[in-house]
Amino acid sequence: MYAQPRCRDEGFRSLVVVPRSHCDGTFERLGAGLRGKGKRIGTKDRDIADRAVHLDLRPKPSMPHHSLFVAWDSRVVHQGHTHVAGSKGFNPPLHSPKFFPPGDRASWKKSLSEEGYVVLADVLSQEDVQEALRLLLQDLQLLVPGLASLAEVREQHLPPSAGANDLRTGRGLCHGAFAWFLRCRPQIARLFEQLFDLPEGAPMTGSVDVVALAPPDSAFRSGRQWLHLDYCPPRKVMWQGCLQLFPQDLKSGSGWDRIGLMICKAPAHWTTPRAQHALLSCCITGTASRATAGVTRGKWHQDVEFDSPIGAGAGNSRRLLPELIDVPLRAEVAAPAASAAGLLSQSPASLQWLTPQQLMQRYSPEELRQLLPLGVVSYISPVPVRQARPTKVKRESPAWLKTALVSDSQQSEGSLGKRCHTSPLHAEVPEYYVFPHAAPLGPNGQPRVFVIVDHLASKKSEGA
Repeated sequence: MYAQPRCRDEGFRSLVVVPRSHCDGTFERLGAGLRGKGKRIGTKDRDIADRAVHLDLRPKPSMPHHSLFVAWDSRVVHQGHTHVAGSKGFNPPLHSPKFFPPGDRASWKKSLSEEGYVVLADVLSQEDVQEALRLLLQDLQLLVPGLASLAEVREQHLPPSAGANDLRTGRGLCHGAFAWFLRCRPQIARLFEQLFDLPEGAPMTGSVDVVALAPPDSAFRSGRQWLHLDYCPPRKVMWQGCLQLFPQDLKSGSGWDRIGLMICKAPAHWTTPRAQHALLSCCITGTASRATAGVTRGKWHQDVEFDSPIGAGAGNSRRLLPELIDVPLRAEVAAPAASAAGLLSQSPASLQWLTPQQLMQRYSPEELRQLLPLGVVSYISPVPVRQARPTKVKRESPAWLKTALVSDSQQSEGSLGKRCHTSPLHAEVPEYYVFPHAAPLGPNGQPRVFVIVDHLASKKSEGA
């Protein structure tokens, strides 16, 4: 059963694009002098705005669907927009794009090359869509206890958006069960591999980007024009994506203007060490990364409610704190400032009240990897086993980080010597070597991660 078509007069939110702006000189004109600096470029150019079209992604009787993946070249001028019939202000004409099946790769890649964007239909199974919507409600119930269904959610229940749109950067929602379930779908990973013409299973680094949530009667239904270009690395083509879901009934969210997730991925070797360090920190603190600039440069969105000294400024707002090893996803109210210093010495979970910058200053990427679930590490920092190299850490391990964590004791072809094991990280050893996580897929399709920890003393005794 597919989502029922919405009334043509109902509001809906989706992507506005300026077709072919990636190849007709628009990108070069707007990006002159700013390319490669990690900045977003806005435009108020009337000529560009007049060429914009609003993608009508609503299911129709002739084209039913329950999920869509919209991909676009990062050189394409774009924005999100809510269409309301008869509204004043910026209201570009509706355009019904062709919906390609994901399997018709040659056709959709040709259209993407020509137009700068493409829409792929039913990239997820109906069961995956239903599970994602269930997890979204579960995340929101942690923030707002008492919600019975997505039909009850209103703007007041969601974190505010700094840009007066539906892109939610705050309260940890981008690290909830909903967002991580969608990011880790193998279908999405394969689409990005195909976008970059990579073989299946090629290591890629993904963003921990914003969730796009526009419940009924959202407050930002205005004709605001904010057409822009996101960061595009010099001499490289990046692909951005929005995975949008279409619920089947009011209880599961069919009355919403949009339910989706922004996703960006790039080949792992495009990601700088600092960017991986930053993304790992975001995964612990619950911070939303930026899209292209997040994957390649480690940029993140500021959380206006919580990016203040620990425990200050958040009032009684609840915040989702991401899942860590042995620490489940949960929601908490900001800790009182007076108890902050004590909290930070008690457990790894207390680190989640730091900002990413503070976390990066205190802990190395290797230390942060030990705190995160294996699926998260493999999404952010995938290193094939055969390419793993020890990283020298010139500091003591935190007191609570006592053992290396291993998820799979099986020997893998090409693995690093002996069977994986754990080693205590003794505080009296000032230097030790940590092999970074690696995440090839095991026979069951789950990430197989090997972590090998050897002390400097052990390496010397073995003649290393």
